This record gives sequence, structure tokens and C-alpha cells, in this order.
Amino acid sequence: MGRLGELCRAGEESERCWSEALRRGGWWGELRLEEEQVARGRALRPSELVKWDPQRQEIVARYVQRLMEILWVDPGGAVKTSRLFELDAYLRILSQSVDIRGIDDPNRKRLLIQGAAFHRLKKYKIQGVHTFRHALAAQARQYLARHPRNYWILFPLHASPTEFERFRWFTVLETSLLVRRWRRVRTDFDLDAFLEDTLPPLAGLTISLEADFTPVVAMVRGRDSHEAFRQAARAFDLFRSLLNLVPKFGRMTKRFGFQAEPLGTILPPPVYGVFDSEGAYLEYWYSTTRHANYRSNTVPPDQIRAARVLAKKLAGPIPRGGTASLVVGALEKYGEALDATEWRQCFLVFWQILELLTLQTKGLNIKQVTNRICALLGQDQLVADLLGVLYDTRNELVHLGRFPADDEEGLIEINLLKHVVDRSLLAMIAKLGQLRSEGSLEKFYAHATESSAALADRTRVIAHITRNRAKRDSA
Repeated sequence: MGRLGELCRAGEESERCWSEALRRGGWWGELRLEEEQVARGRALRPSELVKWDPQRQEIVARYVQRLMEILWVDPGGAVKTSRLFELDAYLRILSQSVDIRGIDDPNRKRLLIQGAAFHRLKKYKIQGVHTFRHALAAQARQYLARHPRNYWILFPLHASPTEFERFRWFTVLETSLLVRRWRRVRTDFDLDAFLEDTLPPLAGLTISLEADFTPVVAMVRGRDSHEAFRQAARAFDLFRSLLNLVPKFGRMTKRFGFQAEPLGTILPPPVYGVFDSEGAYLEYWYSTTRHANYRSNTVPPDQIRAARVLAKKLAGPIPRGGTASLVVGALEKYGEALDATEWRQCFLVFWQILELLTLQTKGLNIKQVTNRICALLGQDQLVADLLGVLYDTRNELVHLGRFPADDEEGLIEINLLKHVVDRSLLAMIAKLGQLRSEGSLEKFYAHATESSAALADRTRVIAHITRNRAKRDSA
């Protein structure tokens, strides 16, 4: 077992220590043990690892109590519940109210709270908000202490393998997406086990996985396969979004006598494979949206090269709070809009992109959105007027559930909004080098609507301050 075996044994010893502490002194025994570990520099205190706003203390206490009330311990010592709706509701409220240091994934946070409740807290003699903090801290610490492992993730890209023969890899968000041939995949991975396991979700597929999809693989590290998959899938989905964006950018779509279909042509893979570092098959994931009309895709080389150029802009680390992070989020949503099978969803996602680019995600102010998009696009009057009427459509959809019932009319609304989104995205990408933070973007929006005279006066004042400061520093 080597180093991994040592870590497993160390984990078992640690778990026995916790159990013994709880047996001897309940949660106070656990507290004393944690304090000893902190003193030796081994762990953060529970209050440092698990936090919540003091104003939400009452909510946390209330739903910890309610969660304990729907759980029971069977004769074998297993914690169970039959109240599944209440379980989901309580976990959702608690996960929204609690911050766990080092855990940003909402789903992972929910799973840790659930594990703390089932495997620890319900078995404590005292089951209150303070013991909840200690139980959750222990659960989080156990997860964070896991030794990261390498996983291979297989993404069948919805494009003919012959289209990507000239391309070997793409780098997106610090993740290398390697293009392979199916023959190479079969040599390096237990592909047959994967294909046999995915027969049910692939049933009814109108095209062949090996003939009409390009295998793309990525090696990523994670504490478990779920964490590894999420990291790799984000990079792959962003790249697929770029492939879809290139042929659709700035173009309108017209269809007559049709049922609503996604605007994007490269659809999400029907299945994904997860393998260990040696290529042994572990599990598969599948797309929750079922696409009945997969077609054989031809992707021209210039489209792939254009997607690669965009991907290079997003290849390195993307700092939080930067304009590049905004662009990544907008491109991810653009891909989501092109994948949508229903026009209402597509329309709302395009609006979300405009809200994101104008820093209006915490509360929509249509005047702010319109003014800022117009500033971004050089005060285009047509755009300003379009946003006004499209906002009326948005209000009717959000508040009254009304959207053009005719698919063709709905597609016209989509095209008009997409025109604004395309130009806004392009303008924001062009400004990445100058406006690197959300703060600088906020300043741009604040000053872009000022008159030329006001801007000239501001420039003179700033130049005066800069000159005086330079003189003072050189003295």
C-alpha cells in the first residue's frame, strides 16, 4: 500500500481517537482533543473552520434541532430518516447559512453537513448548535485531510474524430484537454468496461459514440472522483462553449416549421467516464438533459483554431474578482444558453449574461444595465432602444410567465437579445488587458457616461496630482 496505506492507517487512528474522546467525555472530550491538536499546530479550531453570521445563529440552531428531530438511530447503530423532504429543506437552509473554510462547492458543503449529522451529531449526548459546529468541523477536517489523487476523465466531444486529427491538446483554466483516438483510449483505459456500463444511458442514441464523437481526456487531481470531475468538466464545457460560440457569434438563426432545438450544434456528451491514474474504470456520469437529435458534426479547422485562440486567453489562472473571471462566467452561461432546449430558458440566460457583465447580479437595475451596455458599445442608440423593449419581454416572462407561444416569434426575441450579448461579450474580451479588476470596470462604467468636458477636466486634475506627487517623491 505504501504511502497511501500509511495515510489510511493514520486516518483510522485519528477516527479511533475521536471515538474514544467522545466515549469518555462527549463533545467536551472532542473539544479538549481538538485544542491539544491546535496547540501542536495540527488543526484549526472548529470556530475557525466552521463559521456563520451571528445574526443567523438562531436560524442555524433552529434547523439543527429540527434536523435532529427527524433522525433516529436503529438497533444496529445506523442513523436513518424517512422524512426526505424535510431533510433536503433543512440541509439547504443550513448549507446556505454556514461557511466552511476551504469548501466553496455548495453540493460538497451540503454533503459534509449531512455526514456530520448522520455519522456524528446524532450520536452525541448533547445535540445543539455548538456540538453541531464541532461535528461539522470534524467532518470537514476529515475531508480536507484526504490525500489528493490523480483521475482521468473521458469526455466524448460531439464532433467527428477526423476533424481533430491535426490538434493534440487545448489548455483551458489550467487544465490540459488531450485529444486522443479511440484506439489509443482503448489501449490506455478500460474502455470496454465503460462502454458496457453505459449501455442503458446510450440506448436510443442515433449516432455512434466511437464513430461520431472525439475522445478528449484530462488528468486532474482531487480528493475524490466528484471533485476531480467537476474541475475537469468546467474546463471541457468552457472549451465546448467556445467551439459553439465561434460559428454563432454575431449571427442570427432562422427556422420555419420546427420544434425548439438548441442553438448550439456541439451538444453535451451523453456520458462521461472516470478512470483512476492507471486507467482502470471507476464510474460513469451522464448528461441530465436528454438530447434526442444528436447529429454527425463537421467542425472546420478554422473554427477549431479560433476556439483555441480564445481558449489561450483563458488558459492561465483566473483570479477571483477580476474581469477575466467575469468573462469566464459569461462564456459559461453563453454555452448554457446555446445548450437550452427551451426558448424561455435561453432568453433568461442571455439576460443573466448582461447582468453579469454590468455588475448587476445582486439586484437588477434596468437603467444601469442599459447605460452600462451602451457605454461598453460606444453609446449605440439601437442597442439602448432594443434593451428597453426586450426588458418588457423579460418582465412578462419572469413575473407573469408569458413568452411568445409561437416558436418562430420566440426565436426572434432570442436573436435580438443575442445580438446585444454577442457585441457586449466581444467588447468585454477586448478590454481584458485594460480593465483587469471589477473595481476598474466599475470606474469605467462610472466615467464612460460623463461628457467630454467633464472627462477632460478630470484628466487635468489627475495629471496635476500625479505631477505634484512625482516632484515630492523625487525631492
